[in-house]
Amino acid sequence: MAERRKLTGRQGRSAPIGGWGAVLFGLPFLGAGVFAALAPRLAPGSVNGPVQLVYWAAAVFGLAGLYMIWIGLRRLRRRAVAARLRELHPGEPWLWDHSWSRHGARGDVRRRALAAVAGAGAFAVFLAPFNVIAFGMDGVSSRALWVVVVVVFDLVTVGIILHAVYLVMRWLKYGVATVTFGRFPFVLGEEGTIRFQGTARGEPPRTLTATLRCVEEAYETSGSGKNRSTKTVCYEVHADIRTVDDVRGRWEGRRGLALSYVFPADAPPTRLSERPPRYWELEIGAEVPGIDYQGRFLLPVYAARTDS
Repeated sequence: MAERRKLTGRQGRSAPIGGWGAVLFGLPFLGAGVFAALAPRLAPGSVNGPVQLVYWAAAVFGLAGLYMIWIGLRRLRRRAVAARLRELHPGEPWLWDHSWSRHGARGDVRRRALAAVAGAGAFAVFLAPFNVIAFGMDGVSSRALWVVVVVVFDLVTVGIILHAVYLVMRWLKYGVATVTFGRFPFVLGEEGTIRFQGTARGEPPRTLTATLRCVEEAYETSGSGKNRSTKTVCYEVHADIRTVDDVRGRWEGRRGLALSYVFPADAPPTRLSERPPRYWELEIGAEVPGIDYQGRFLLPVYAARTDS
């Protein structure tokens, strides 16, 4: 098995908090949003500053709380469904570990673009009241400090927005690509064929890089006390990188490009239902004029069927 390697600049598929933890984490935010929304009516004397900012803060905190609660409840539902299916198929984790299609998988270009847009929008909305305080309100103490801090975060927001725009342009240029599975599931210790069907728009590239990768996520904590934070970190535990120089010569019409891999017997199987998860993916990258293509496809890679 390959040496464990940290993947930098990679966003994980899971969050350190989920299930009831996410629900309990979201409740105070929802409560703060409701309290802020009612404060101007129930206790108008307690509101210092423009009431519009109070309602803005109420919306930000309330929506953040609802989002965390929704994430938690969705995770609990998936966990319950997986548990029921596991009882019915204890030796066949591919039937309950993830909602697989037996035929193939869609790329993540659309998902990553929408996630980036949502993240950029949320960050911009969160910073909006601070911009109003720094640039639009009179009588603010330590205005220079406010301006410096807000400008720094505004520049970060611009970077996040530009990244989101780039991912959206990639999605619009290529659409959503697909791969088909030569077998279902892929079994550790055996060979399997994956066919890249190409992007939804345009001809296949002349050259591409295909990386078969097993990824393990981990929740790592840094800092202490009030500065303590936990984030999701991705580690590569297996990688098989190939460069295909004559893609169009190997292209088989609607069948696409065939890529055959041997999945190592000593490699770990997919466990998408666990937290933190472990999963296999095929990453296709192609450098072309303008916006490069990059797409990742989840693969159902498991150990052979067991009776336990």
